[in-house]
Amino acid sequence: MMDNRQLPPIDFGAIRKATNNFSTEIGHGGCGDVFRGRLLSGQEIAVKKLKNMSSKKNTEQFYTELRVIASMQHVNVVRLLGWCVHREEKLLVYEYMESGSLEHHLFDGAKSCELKWQKRFDIIIGVSRGLDHLQNDSRIKIIHRDLKPANVLLDMDMIPKISDFGFARASEHNIHVLWLQYQFSQLCLAKVERRKLERDCRSGDDTRFIITF
Repeated sequence: MMDNRQLPPIDFGAIRKATNNFSTEIGHGGCGDVFRGRLLSGQEIAVKKLKNMSSKKNTEQFYTELRVIASMQHVNVVRLLGWCVHREEKLLVYEYMESGSLEHHLFDGAKSCELKWQKRFDIIIGVSRGLDHLQNDSRIKIIHRDLKPANVLLDMDMIPKISDFGFARASEHNIHVLWLQYQFSQLCLAKVERRKLERDCRSGDDTRFIITF
């Protein structure tokens, strides 16, 4: 399936203890739930626990994400610390991102007001550098295929890191480059279109702005 020698397995019992028996959920999706935890070393982690692992599709997604992320070393790509296979359970252990997702900062009214335009520009530059690394500089050329604000995480210094590689695939260049450019343009547009929400925040208006594409 893949070579895991460069990425250490983490004991299931240690993960279960770190997440207080998986009671610290911080996110969920169709393919799995994410839990916050703290290892005995004191390191904070985010544990992605995949659902329905008897499904061939989800099993393939687990190994895809493990193979892809294990090969990535870049400041703007979320770092995978380890993995775990326990019976039918399959888990991925990531560095914890203290500031949450870009989606939260863009579409939460209070948070959006705090996200200044210079910082938004810095985030766009960081994401573009991460994408450039995935496509052009990494050992495995990667097309993300699911780039969106929810999959851009921010550390305590608001440095963006691309995450969630379940839909990634090795690049065949041509049409996938165009798809990547389209996704990135949507991400940038989402950031620019928050201008109306900023005006609403300053005026005290609780109106929420919905972006349609």
